[in-house]
Amino acid sequence: MHVPPIPSEESIQGKGFMRVLLIRPDTTYPLCFPPVGLGTIAHSLRQARNDAIQILDLHLLKPSASELAARVRDFAPHVVGITSMECGRSDLPALTALVKKEAPGARVVLGGPVVSGIPRLALSDKNVDVAVAGEGEVTVVELFNALDGGGDLSAIDGLVFRQNGEIIRTPPRKPMEDLDQVRVAWDLVDPFQYFRKYRSGVPRVRRDYRTLPIITSRGCPYGCIYCHSIFGKKFRAMSPDAVMAEIHGLRERYDVRQLDFMDDSFLVDRKRAEEILDRIAREAPGLALSFSFGLRIDQMDEDILSRMAAAGGFYLSFPVESASPRIQKVIRKNLDLSRVYPMIRAALKVGFQTNGFFILGHPGETFGEMMQTVDFACKSDLHTAHFFYMNPYPGTEAHRMGGLSEDTQFSGWFHKLPPNVSAATDEELGRAARLGYRKFYLNPARLA
Repeated sequence: MHVPPIPSEESIQGKGFMRVLLIRPDTTYPLCFPPVGLGTIAHSLRQARNDAIQILDLHLLKPSASELAARVRDFAPHVVGITSMECGRSDLPALTALVKKEAPGARVVLGGPVVSGIPRLALSDKNVDVAVAGEGEVTVVELFNALDGGGDLSAIDGLVFRQNGEIIRTPPRKPMEDLDQVRVAWDLVDPFQYFRKYRSGVPRVRRDYRTLPIITSRGCPYGCIYCHSIFGKKFRAMSPDAVMAEIHGLRERYDVRQLDFMDDSFLVDRKRAEEILDRIAREAPGLALSFSFGLRIDQMDEDILSRMAAAGGFYLSFPVESASPRIQKVIRKNLDLSRVYPMIRAALKVGFQTNGFFILGHPGETFGEMMQTVDFACKSDLHTAHFFYMNPYPGTEAHRMGGLSEDTQFSGWFHKLPPNVSAATDEELGRAARLGYRKFYLNPARLA
């Protein structure tokens, strides 16, 4: 499909320049991380083209409809890129309609987990012109070149678009191999917007309000049925040199004092993880590190926990998910539960504040198995615990196992009851979560 080129004003004629507005919609998610994904897309476009780019975080700014309309009109974008998450999916049509009204000639491009989960759904919105599935850094450059110069969309991998009333999906984009080229356009994200002493959702626990997330790898080789696959199953990582360059840059430009590691699988490459941690300890002393995501307990031992603590680590989450051996097999996490308590104690020994993640409502899970998980958490030495509902998002194996339709709507937040695919009733599922919090946090010793 060849698209007509976007008309350019005389002052900006020539391939390589468009006004690009990248938007993160408001969502029901309670935390507010900087939009790192839009930042990497912006950096990729900058490296390849001469576009004028703005990033607008509606989740942070929460503008009124009239304020947002004015922002769109004033910028007069040629292309509007919108990232999509399940927790904001229901509001996307209103946003795309506003964009088309205020910038009638703009092309609307949708990306993010919703597109990667069920690509065809992105084009059910008549105001969406094209969607990007999977990693977008390479795809958007080829797409924007095509939009700018009248290229053939069917020749670009990783796209979904309409052609003669039919929804076309091109072959999936191969994952990027060289992640050292992936950077965040932090000046467009503007970290200072997120440095708020009394309102910041970057880490769950803060040592300092000047904190930012960092992602040093992509892809997870494990097969948990509830996880997204936007980055694929092959582990790919930035080199330690590139990671340290990013860390030094953040400290020098923004006086960042804490980093929240958000990798899906930080410890997969043990040698690489050790080198990064050891270099942080030597080259960035005083930096606080939070490990809230992406650590498998069966990849931990006392040595790596000591290295993490020596590098400045102070907060660590343990993703147990279920204490039922049967459910561990069902969800394909296959965690050795006998390692959990010893690793919690080892983390406490080197000074970590410990948190546990537990999920209730897995496919076919009984109320008794949910309470087995609750009891396991309550008997642990964890400081804090979260009891989430399992959300069988579109595109995941859990969604297919639950037999849900592709257009099933989700609340988008793990503390709100989702479509129930467990063997328990809705009332039992809700009761298990409530009992989990009560039993865990009303423990006298833990309260003390």
